[in-house]
Amino acid sequence: MKTDSDTVRYAFCLVNRAGWKSIRARLEKFLPEVVGGQWTFVHLEDYGQTIGAVTRWLGKFQMIHDVLSGRDAARAAIRAGATRVVFGTYHNCPWLPQKAGVRYFIYADATIKQLANLGYSRQNRESSRMARIIYGNGVRRQARAGHHFFCMSQWYARALQAEHGVPPAQITIIPPAVDTEYWSPRTGERRPGPFRVVFVGADFLRKGGDVLMEVAARPEFAGVEWHLVTKSPPATTAANIHIYTGFNSDAHGLRDLVQHSDVLVLPTRADCSSIVTIEAGASGIPAIATRMAGIGELIDDGKSGFLLEEPTVAHLADALRKYVNDPALATAHGGAARNKVVAEFDTRVVVGRIREALRTVK
Repeated sequence: MKTDSDTVRYAFCLVNRAGWKSIRARLEKFLPEVVGGQWTFVHLEDYGQTIGAVTRWLGKFQMIHDVLSGRDAARAAIRAGATRVVFGTYHNCPWLPQKAGVRYFIYADATIKQLANLGYSRQNRESSRMARIIYGNGVRRQARAGHHFFCMSQWYARALQAEHGVPPAQITIIPPAVDTEYWSPRTGERRPGPFRVVFVGADFLRKGGDVLMEVAARPEFAGVEWHLVTKSPPATTAANIHIYTGFNSDAHGLRDLVQHSDVLVLPTRADCSSIVTIEAGASGIPAIATRMAGIGELIDDGKSGFLLEEPTVAHLADALRKYVNDPALATAHGGAARNKVVAEFDTRVVVGRIREALRTVK
């Protein structure tokens, strides 16, 4: 008979900000079901709050806060008896406590250098250099200790190897995931009306919302209906532009809006891996997004959507025109997008990869 002592104890430690909020919620739901064993879920921000007063005076050195909260969250996981700890992110991992028999699986989407190259860094040159040293040394320390790295994309995996010398054998690709039973194509006929474009991006400018607005203003797209989901909406009086500010991830209203749109557009200026593109694909609509970072791994260009070489008005207009002038093409690409997401990004498929790594990595 199997006893508690025979059951592997796992922990899942992840932040609750930006796109990681959706990832955490989805994995927390499916990890116990697919992997089995006993799970402890540790939220890093709970530990960040306890040290916030201590580190607040450091100002721009947010990295110290992240590193310390990561250390304390890992300690909590170990106290709970976990020996296999899925831990995110790169920013929180440099000073993880080491204990015999405990193996970390560090889940992240980009290095500090990659983020700076994408334009995320708001630090000055000196603090950025310090961050690269602290994080780089931390990653190399974890790699030397034999810990494993879950990379959201091949793009990030290549950087771990090139920047920090992480051996390929210690890397597993774990892409963003979506529940394809919840995010699914609409049932029944499409709602009548004009061609519909949906945009989802809390940070309107970073996600290229201003580019979208210029395209929407072109006379050739006057008959298109635009639906913008954002927390920083633009000022507009255009009758064909509809703005939504109250949706959260996995909200029923957001799913319904995406299902009844014809294409997702995301001319983003800075993204590592875009979860909304796979939500759109799961919903049976294609995506037009900037070819950057890991996004190119989510869309088959010309088959399940279009990739923009640059987030410009000209590039977006050229891609969108193909769908507006040929709605059947959008439908065909949407079907291909659905098939790709089900095969590669369904949460059960992704968690299956995690299960395999947890069981085979020594």
